[in-house]
Amino acid sequence: MPQANPSDLFLTIINSRIVHAFGPILKSAASGLRFLDGALFIYPHDDGALCVATDGYAIMMMLDREAEIDEPRSFHLPDAFIDACAPPAPLVAHYPGWQEDRAMPEWMQPARVLLWRHGASVLPAMPHPADVDDAEDTHSLYSARATDKARRTLGRDYWHGRPPLDPRRALASPANPEYRADLDPARVAMFVPAMDIFDPPTVTWTPGGPGGAVVFLMEGVPDFIGLLMPWKVPNRLGWPAFASELAASLREAPAEDHRTDVAEGRP
Repeated sequence: MPQANPSDLFLTIINSRIVHAFGPILKSAASGLRFLDGALFIYPHDDGALCVATDGYAIMMMLDREAEIDEPRSFHLPDAFIDACAPPAPLVAHYPGWQEDRAMPEWMQPARVLLWRHGASVLPAMPHPADVDDAEDTHSLYSARATDKARRTLGRDYWHGRPPLDPRRALASPANPEYRADLDPARVAMFVPAMDIFDPPTVTWTPGGPGGAVVFLMEGVPDFIGLLMPWKVPNRLGWPAFASELAASLREAPAEDHRTDVAEGRP
């Protein structure tokens, strides 16, 4: 058996919430061969590790200030592994005439993702009570062994490698007037897990970002940024005739008071 290259011996731990937030993009990338080397990229950073996910159209980046990695690496995570990073649904406890949600215990709650040369694991927030007497026997919520290159199956296996491209360059993409912002509802929905897990009070979608992308930001989550990359279209769609005519007529008409009795609070 050939000896392992020392540079392949690595170990990194990142917050499991990042994998959950990135989940829709990682699964989307696994549906094709464009990101055969993996759609999760982790880069060394002065303040920890920068985690990036992309399927070529949507990009998410988040700085994990508690993580470390020695050199840039790309990863392919199994779908089941990504699912294991989602917080478990609470138990619905039923009582006579009412019910209440009960959160799962911390030993069932994902907290960290452990990535290394031979495998990957989703670690819980605390050991199971049966594990406390043996620190070396802590359970994981899901584990996957690294797969040989000749036997890889997208969506099912775990593997890692060197990034064949650098999705961070999207942040420096110049504007292009031939492209328009893409707000495909299916791609907008990819950001729902991020909003669910971080629960920001407000979010913003701002067009005209790098390369014409729509920039997604969450209040209270300063280390996260998302981009919806634009599409090149031959023709820009115009307003329907009735909408253009109505807008013109409303601009020309005198301003009127359209308040109603209900709006003013009168019975």
